[in-house]
Amino acid sequence: PKSLPGARSSVATQVPGLRLADSVAGLAARADQLCVIRSIGSREGEHVRATELMHTGFPPLPSFPRPSLGSLISHASQDSGLPRNITLGGIGFGPAFLGAQHGPFVIEDIDAAKVQLARVNERRRALGLLKRFNQTYAETASSEAILRRAAAIDSVERLLDTALPESLDLNAASDRDRQRYGNHQFGKRVLTARRLLGLGIPLVEAQLDGWDTHLDNERRTGQLCRVLEQSWIALIDDLQHSGLWDDTLVIWMGEFGRTPRLNGGAGRDHFPEATPVVLCGGDLGGRLVGQTSDDGARRIGVKHNVADLMATVMTLMGLSLIHI
Repeated sequence: PKSLPGARSSVATQVPGLRLADSVAGLAARADQLCVIRSIGSREGEHVRATELMHTGFPPLPSFPRPSLGSLISHASQDSGLPRNITLGGIGFGPAFLGAQHGPFVIEDIDAAKVQLARVNERRRALGLLKRFNQTYAETASSEAILRRAAAIDSVERLLDTALPESLDLNAASDRDRQRYGNHQFGKRVLTARRLLGLGIPLVEAQLDGWDTHLDNERRTGQLCRVLEQSWIALIDDLQHSGLWDDTLVIWMGEFGRTPRLNGGAGRDHFPEATPVVLCGGDLGGRLVGQTSDDGARRIGVKHNVADLMATVMTLMGLSLIHI
């Protein structure tokens, strides 16, 4: 409610019982395309642990790491020579026991990656010499390191022959597309993600940092929401117009929610009790799952954990939980 100290104004949506902050009024107008989940919570209130939980569905356990969702999807997908699990941002979560070939292909800086791939392509002869040297050495010695090096060289060669390098070149996109997604890092990441999805890559994650607003929350989240909303709406439009909407699951989530009340620095602190998630794609829209109390301090009614979310996502993606 707006009566709470520090609460934002909200706008009504077409979905009964759902109001969204006025900082995302454009998304509120598209609520019939969103599935907003308010029933998820956890006990993980530390960034690294909570982020791993949201990517794997399991609380972190150093002695038994679990594969991320992207690695699970990679494991279940056919190898076309393209990466099957791409992270556009600085942090990727690994494959654990599934093997390095299912780890995330992390691109922190899209422009830098484009330049680096172009340079490697220009030096294909050197790559071929390295491959022959490795093969010759393998005839006299055998080790896991040699096999890994051979696999890495082969994957790079195959990658250079795919459309991935071209998809990273946003200069090939229209001026209108670049403007719609936004002339900012996140806009470039989401536009790149759309281009990669068009290649048939099963999972692409685009990261937007800056949500740790312990100070000056309203101004900072207002800026972040404008960035998020612009790119998200452009992605929805393109998925629908391209025919990919029915075959794509879009997931928006952070590592945990934020406290409903402001702290002494006009900021919001970590609050895993209520961790909002939004899904969209296909016929998922127009749904509100779960409810919080009027003061936002607790979930009421049906409650779910992150494992429930992961099982739901895997089911929507057509993954068999039995064969993972």
